[in-house]
Amino acid sequence: MIKKYTGNYCQSLLPTNMHLDLKKSQIKNLDEFIDVKQKVYLICEEHGKIEKPVKTYDLARYGRDYKSITPCSKCDPSNCNHMTFDHIKTYVESKDRFGTHGNLFELLTDEKDISILFRKKANKNRRHVPIRVKTLLSTSINKKDLLINTTYDKFRKNIGLKYSSSPRESWLSNLIGFFSLKYGLSFESEKSFDGLTGIKDGKLSFDYFFPDLNKLVEVDGIQHKEPSYELDRNQAIEKFNERKIHDNLKDAFTKNSGIELIRLNAFKSREGRLYSLSEKESHEKAFSFVNKLFHETHNCPPPTINESEILDYFSSNDRVLKRCKEKVQMVYGNNFKFVKRLINLNSHHSTFLLLKCKRNHVFKISESKLYLDKEQNRTSSHVCFICNIQNKLSELQNHCMKNGYKILNINKILESMSCTIEKPVDYHTKLKKSEIKLLICKAENEEKTIIISLTGFKIEKLNWHFRRLEGKIKQKAKTIRNRRPHRNIDTAQPKTNTMKKIILVNNYDKNQISNYQEYVESKILAQKHNDQLRLGNNTKAPELPQIHLKTDNKLRDKSFKNIKYLFEDRNDFKIVSHSHNFIDNQSYLALKHSVCGCVSFIRAFEVCNKIKSNKKLTCQFKPCYEMQTGIKLATTRNKREKPPHNKKHEIQKEVTELSEGVLIPLTEPTDVRSNFQVQINCKGSRYHKRIMVISSHDNYVKRGSYEKIAKQIRNDIELDKRIKIL
Repeated sequence: MIKKYTGNYCQSLLPTNMHLDLKKSQIKNLDEFIDVKQKVYLICEEHGKIEKPVKTYDLARYGRDYKSITPCSKCDPSNCNHMTFDHIKTYVESKDRFGTHGNLFELLTDEKDISILFRKKANKNRRHVPIRVKTLLSTSINKKDLLINTTYDKFRKNIGLKYSSSPRESWLSNLIGFFSLKYGLSFESEKSFDGLTGIKDGKLSFDYFFPDLNKLVEVDGIQHKEPSYELDRNQAIEKFNERKIHDNLKDAFTKNSGIELIRLNAFKSREGRLYSLSEKESHEKAFSFVNKLFHETHNCPPPTINESEILDYFSSNDRVLKRCKEKVQMVYGNNFKFVKRLINLNSHHSTFLLLKCKRNHVFKISESKLYLDKEQNRTSSHVCFICNIQNKLSELQNHCMKNGYKILNINKILESMSCTIEKPVDYHTKLKKSEIKLLICKAENEEKTIIISLTGFKIEKLNWHFRRLEGKIKQKAKTIRNRRPHRNIDTAQPKTNTMKKIILVNNYDKNQISNYQEYVESKILAQKHNDQLRLGNNTKAPELPQIHLKTDNKLRDKSFKNIKYLFEDRNDFKIVSHSHNFIDNQSYLALKHSVCGCVSFIRAFEVCNKIKSNKKLTCQFKPCYEMQTGIKLATTRNKREKPPHNKKHEIQKEVTELSEGVLIPLTEPTDVRSNFQVQINCKGSRYHKRIMVISSHDNYVKRGSYEKIAKQIRNDIELDKRIKIL
């Protein structure tokens, strides 16, 4: 459970005449941490206990509202402090909306209409009063203002406006609205229809409706395909089933009404898992989709959009900048300040952040590097590298001046480090200390100079360089190594099969290979054949295609000849490949096993390394492989659709023995690296009869995790947050 707030903190957010009901809220004292989702009850000094509870998160998030507006309905019977027309109008037409919503708005709903709606709504539902607003700053090509029908609560949370980036919607959903507005396409957001209701009798809405094309668009996130386990497990499954029913209702409604429904996925699948689309992928998908809609409407290609407007949409919206500032503060503390967010939609590493140190040095860092930084809150890694270099240079310069020397290129080096917002330094290059060369000479004579690199250089070593300049240290003369005399042919020993020095070429560039696609397919064929052998299927080896190089083939032929020489006196394997199937160290060599007659494919560098270190070459056929290595191959495939080659023990029995009966397996794993579920059996512990997910049996055995977890459960110690408890 995530615990964040204390009772004292929540008490400070309330008005002076309100305080927490500790007994009813099940809080022992004000110093105790309270869960984010816990509901707390309040007491009014004048009217007693308040029946309606308040969530801790809402109290902390909207504390200003609770402090200025009393939650007690008896203190405010007319509810005039909670919600009024002036309150709504002031918020909607405030100039601050340009920073939060990306535009300025005008409230079109009259005061009479809102007062009538207030009478129909209960006090607690007055935030959900429907309103109609108009944008004042038009950004579309045909300069049309946008009319938005929404509720006041959704407008405050920036939900469903389809105008600026909403924190509760995907990039794909936001960008479709952004491009549609730019192209001047008429559409309605959050379109609802009479008669289309959900399980709880609430109206169901579609993300977009294009009336000119009679098309509805629904953007599906990951939550439409699998439950979101950030919530409670039972609650997540219930929400997922409810969402599936709503999707089926929408599909049935569109079929009966004759309106075309287009569903777009805001996620991608990789290795059996679902991931949200990145900003770049969402941009490409939304751009191509809206282009098609524009072409269907106007029968012509859409006009061009200024790229700076698209970049501003990604980098200047309020929620993204706030998220970046919080992450920089969490990782680097006060050592660096967040300056700006840059995005390049044509690059693989598309998003960068500009950070500034205390000396105003600006450098560029990848956003993914920041979010994957494992050295959080460590001051050693948070010192600006430019400041380090400048400090080292000043020490070197002072030491040289004391000994009568000077650095000739000190000004050029310092100029190269003057990094600004217009020309920031890339954090990954870090000015490459190896490229910083110092030219040191005697103050009177500039003819004799020494060149030293700043990489790992120590000031104490300068004294040795000074003596070398003065001629006190003589350089050693180069000596020629004694060579072994030529072998006499008459007295030479008989020829034995010794390891020759084989020069294997590294990976060729695809431009140097004429039929590169066939070369890639040959590798896939070899791997599939090995997979079949490991499953126990004695299949015929495929014939690999010839590989043609654009360069000279002499080095390739020489390397293959030396490899073939290694198999002349071997009785276990014989090489079946030809020189035209081999090009570099990653090429597969076909080796025929003399015992079973199966042909296995092994990479060239593996063959050379094993023969050089006197290790056995193993046949990939399952019976031979198990006999030679003692490893029993599993018959089932793992998650990546590859035949597992790990040792398969009685995992369930081993888990029970290592944990001394605390962990009892419920499901049988396919291999030692696949996840499975165990039940905790320890009476008196908080985790008794709970279900835990084991990610990898192999890792748990190597690290001794079973013994550690069992000990923590017996002593009723809270487990690590990374361990998944259901």
